[in-house]
Amino acid sequence: MPVNKKLLAQKSDKELLKYVQPESRFTHIAIQYAYEILLARSYTFTDEETDQINFLLRDKEKREEIYIHANHTQGATLMYICAGLSVVNIVATYNDPFFDGLTFIRVCHIAFLAGLGLLISKGVSQVKYILLITQLFGILGILPMLVLINSYLALVAVYLIQIALQIYVIILLFKIPK
Repeated sequence: MPVNKKLLAQKSDKELLKYVQPESRFTHIAIQYAYEILLARSYTFTDEETDQINFLLRDKEKREEIYIHANHTQGATLMYICAGLSVVNIVATYNDPFFDGLTFIRVCHIAFLAGLGLLISKGVSQVKYILLITQLFGILGILPMLVLINSYLALVAVYLIQIALQIYVIILLFKIPK
């Protein structure tokens, strides 16, 4: 829940001092705002109290970590699986002359998938938009892959599985409540 600094400014000094006490159960933002308001009102803190408040703020901030939803964890795992499937594709076509010169691009693709997986596992919410846009381009890549279906059936199947997994990841990420 966001902290409204204007509402805190309406409180008395006595009420605001409850925010900066060591046993305070308020968020670090609320404590910071209360401290700033008290300072603006020329309330004097001893050096010991200032140190105590600064320690309290650092401690609260460390405890207020980003909430990682179960969908983040599942989505990241699926992205790592997609990266692993890309590794399988590279190994399966290592000596194939058709894929000569594409190894660097394919390795970058693996790094991109793993990077997205890492960002998803950290709870970065904007990743779902990046994944959605890149997936639209990936779906356009289905048409050229279908030309290869006779020669590289397994690769096309893995590619389609990756697309399905990534669509499922997008759905998972958009289902996360705000």
